[in-house]
Amino acid sequence: MTRKFLILSVAFVIASVLGGCNFINMAEEVSVLRVYSQLPPEITHSLASDFEKASKGKVKIELVGGTHKQTGEKNVSRASGDFDVWLGGTAEDYFLADTKKQLQPYQTKNFQNKEPALRDKHGAWTGLFSTNLVFVANRNALIEAGLRVPSSWQDLLQENFKDGIVFSEPGLRQGGFRFLTTLWQLFGENMTDDYLQKLKTLSPAYTESDAAAIEAVRTGKKAVTVVPLDLAMTAAISNNILVIGVPEEGTARIVIGAAIMNTTKSEALARNFMDFLDSERVRIILDNSDYYVWPLAEPPQKYTWGRAYSDVFLVNEDLRWSVLNSEEIADKLRPLK
Repeated sequence: MTRKFLILSVAFVIASVLGGCNFINMAEEVSVLRVYSQLPPEITHSLASDFEKASKGKVKIELVGGTHKQTGEKNVSRASGDFDVWLGGTAEDYFLADTKKQLQPYQTKNFQNKEPALRDKHGAWTGLFSTNLVFVANRNALIEAGLRVPSSWQDLLQENFKDGIVFSEPGLRQGGFRFLTTLWQLFGENMTDDYLQKLKTLSPAYTESDAAAIEAVRTGKKAVTVVPLDLAMTAAISNNILVIGVPEEGTARIVIGAAIMNTTKSEALARNFMDFLDSERVRIILDNSDYYVWPLAEPPQKYTWGRAYSDVFLVNEDLRWSVLNSEEIADKLRPLK
């Protein structure tokens, strides 16, 4: 082999290796979408994994912050510049964030098919599914007190419930707060004031979260609480001592959704993810999971469980009123204080 041929051969090998490295780098290069999720971890990871698979390895979902938090907008405000999509917040959380100009409006491909209550008219956020306010009671505590599973808001006023009712602190805008706003919108201010005066005589207690309220009921320290259906079902499945009731007069619909942050550096990818979240594919994932929600889509027969919206009256909550006046509402309606 001549020296010239050897040099050319080595150069060819080096060029091939370097070229191959460049190809590998290009092939391995993926787009990253940062997502803050308040959904349960198993649901969050299922959705992220499915979206990544659909992208055929071209997209990586990076989850930031903790999942399944109940602190809502407060945590998101502190980290608003650190992620592209906010998943699993409530309509109220998004409404407040939008007033602070934190969201990037986008109308999903399914936007026009949604009823107005399930989306922001400008596309600041879009509803994906909903959960609803229900009673969770301890079966043994009810039997001991001679009570049945509550099926009416009036049932909570029974004397046998004295010292047995617990709510999350109303100022936290969780189940305790929604209980108050639901009564207000169902019965009006005067009837709600009368109701709360009677409730005071039963000495209801408060906890730092809906989860803590459920735990107080599970352990038998309290007999009943009022929390969102998704938390209630998860707890009831794990503990057959817990039973669930739906208020026959009507209850609140809690819309859970998604939104793009206005600080996103991956707007096109974020929009693709929003379209994915607002698709039949994701509704099937939710329906096949242990995350219990009432479907937004009809007909309800498409789902393996649950009640249709037509079976119970749902309060169309005034977001502006409940969000912008939340502190005033909590102070005025708080039974004890």
